Amino acid sequence: MKLKNILGLAVCLVGTGIFTSCDDFFDLNPKDQLTTNTFWNTSEDVDAAVTAAYNWWVNNYVGSKFIFYEDSYSDIGFNYTNASNMRNMGRGSVSPTAAPNYWRQYETIRRCNFVIENIDLVPASAMTETEKNDFLAQVRAIRGYSHAYLATWYGDAVIMDFVPATADDAKLPREPEAKVKEHAMNDLMWSAEHIAEKPAEKGRIAKGTVLSMIARFNLLWGNYTEALDAANKVIALNQYELDPDFLNMFSMAGQNSKEIICTYEHVQTTYAYGDVIRFYNNSDGGWASFVPTQNMVDMFEMADGKLIDEAGSGYDPVHPFFNRDPRLKNTVIYSGLDWGVIMYPGFSIRSTRRCRTALRIKIIIRRRIMLPIPVCCGLSICIPTRDNIQLQ
Repeated sequence: MKLKNILGLAVCLVGTGIFTSCDDFFDLNPKDQLTTNTFWNTSEDVDAAVTAAYNWWVNNYVGSKFIFYEDSYSDIGFNYTNASNMRNMGRGSVSPTAAPNYWRQYETIRRCNFVIENIDLVPASAMTETEKNDFLAQVRAIRGYSHAYLATWYGDAVIMDFVPATADDAKLPREPEAKVKEHAMNDLMWSAEHIAEKPAEKGRIAKGTVLSMIARFNLLWGNYTEALDAANKVIALNQYELDPDFLNMFSMAGQNSKEIICTYEHVQTTYAYGDVIRFYNNSDGGWASFVPTQNMVDMFEMADGKLIDEAGSGYDPVHPFFNRDPRLKNTVIYSGLDWGVIMYPGFSIRSTRRCRTALRIKIIIRRRIMLPIPVCCGLSICIPTRDNIQLQ
């Protein structure tokens, strides 16, 4: 009898231990995915999260064609195929289901907020305060850019400064355009104060990029004093200078040009650039999806820096391309341009994919014959002045 009692007590104790152990067992972190408990431990973890914010900054879903296609929102570019609803934007016919490059901005903003909300989980011993501020400055610059982009193109917009836990949490009302711009500029100004002067590696945002964003958006918004101040701060960094070869910047050979402040580069093994076909005319094997307009041509100055309608400019409407800013012939292919072995005729009548304005973008098309897909397309954020023409 005594032995039975002892054995019964032993079984009970073992059972208790098993259930206690089971509780601990089921609390283990999952092995097939990252969690908050296992991820935010090192500066490398933060770097990975910041890199994820970069991934949609320029929208890899459609590539860097947005840099060119956004001109078709205005009267200086035309998009015939309505790629990514670009033509709808230019016509003023966007809708909740057909708004170009809208919801992806909030994907980017969410990734930035994810870093901002969690970076303090990293132990102080694993990351210096300078490193932390630089990481934060990078994502706040991207978040600021995205909010500024939304305010510029859409006016009133939702300000998202947290990571929603549920879909209902994300159902926020739009804020007035002025408030969105203020929020965006606060992010950019904070970033400019805390970010490194030079990027840790190519492709990273640094002070020159942030100041250029501040200058660009203030210029678009009509804040000319603030735009000039930011532009002068870019110059004062003494990191950039005008490239004497304008077309070289848009080639593989010029991807390290000192005129380029920030580039979006395509790596063929990850995000290959596949939109060259959209810029060629039908007779050259392309689609002519995006073409410049006469309004763009008319914006180029004369060789002496005067506008074409300015007194004493010497503009001749019979010979409209004579004595113009050299960047015109390096940017736009126009009728009569000496185009290698031919004179560019202006347009093709082969199909609906012909050039609709008799003009094409030259910085992408370097030959009349189709080129292989490039692995890099450098896009510069530049602040042109009339002095530029002296170096072209």
